[in-house]
Amino acid sequence: MQKWVNEIILEKVPPFSWVPRGYNVALQLFIMEIVGASIGILFSLPVRSILYGSLVIFVVSLWSFLAFNIGSTVRRLKPPSAPLERNVIDEYQKSLFHPRRYEFGIAALILLFILSYLVLFGRDLVSHWLGGNLSPILLLLVTLLLWDISYRLGLGLWSAIIAFKRSVNLTRVSKKRSKMRYTAYPELKTLKRLDLINLSFGLVALLLYPVGSTDITFFTGLLGYAIVILFFSVLSFIKIGNIPGFPTEIIWLLNESKFGYVGTSDKEMRPHLTPVIFVFVGHTIYFVISKISKKLRNIRENDKIAFLVDMRDPNNLYNNRAVLFTGKVKVYNPPNAIFNIYQLLKVRNKFYKKYPKYMRKYKTEEEKLPHAWRTTLFVSRMLVKLEVEKMVYWREAHPIRLPLM
Repeated sequence: MQKWVNEIILEKVPPFSWVPRGYNVALQLFIMEIVGASIGILFSLPVRSILYGSLVIFVVSLWSFLAFNIGSTVRRLKPPSAPLERNVIDEYQKSLFHPRRYEFGIAALILLFILSYLVLFGRDLVSHWLGGNLSPILLLLVTLLLWDISYRLGLGLWSAIIAFKRSVNLTRVSKKRSKMRYTAYPELKTLKRLDLINLSFGLVALLLYPVGSTDITFFTGLLGYAIVILFFSVLSFIKIGNIPGFPTEIIWLLNESKFGYVGTSDKEMRPHLTPVIFVFVGHTIYFVISKISKKLRNIRENDKIAFLVDMRDPNNLYNNRAVLFTGKVKVYNPPNAIFNIYQLLKVRNKFYKKYPKYMRKYKTEEEKLPHAWRTTLFVSRMLVKLEVEKMVYWREAHPIRLPLM
């Protein structure tokens, strides 16, 4: 698989290739800062100019670090078991590191725009940067630095656009899954993490505000770039969040089954098993438990649980469906519920849709119930979220292990 030019430089060109992976970006920052400060002293630039140069070099190094993370993460993606989804991921990887280097084309356009603006309208800005020293050699060095900025701006924009295209296509083809073909949930989480890294590309650009603060057009360009990256990255993140991380058979089982069995243990590993009602929203299982329950006390001591959903045919013992999840749970409290209010409203609506009679009956007859049985969240009940780490699926008495990691 191809690599970006800045990755190749960091991995293959001395002295960056002499240090362990991950430290080469720090070495790049150190060397560029030394060279930048030396140029500032050599050309007798004001302190302001040296500080501007140091800030630009720091931002360029941050972008290098983000690009390095994107590249290594994308190459580690595990292919989905669904053929159409696997094709989308393959196309995403090939497009991102396309041999025609489309990010170079975007970078060249950005550099052309910056240089044209500086030559035609931004001479005062250049003088402000360089303290009035317009030596041809110094201008050439500034142009090289502007190319570094443009290349990374192009890289971030290309990565965000291709990620958005990936998410749109993956959402579309995920609706055509066969029964046991899917994209594993951890890989979807990785794709969302890539969207957040892309988003960071845009936010880092705003760190250059001091450099262009005296020129409204220059700053507007930075802000516009950040907004475009934000637009594509957020939409991509939302799209990925709507893709199920489980096969369609398991999703059907989770939506149709009325009860799940929660297996917990305390700090001394004494087991405890009880049935609960639950809903499946997005990639996550939610259930509610009493504030005075043994389950909650166990979860406070040990947040690793097992969750079993089992559906049986009383007329045919072999016609069974079951899935066992293991993972960590999170118990919501009022403060973190406020920051997740949209998701919790979706969970609440799902409970009312899945258990309409139960929810209405407990609501209308709440005063007649013991305090521990009431459904008032945070008063009598606690909402628990299960983040699945592993799962095993049984179908017709045959266990099928499904990789999640």
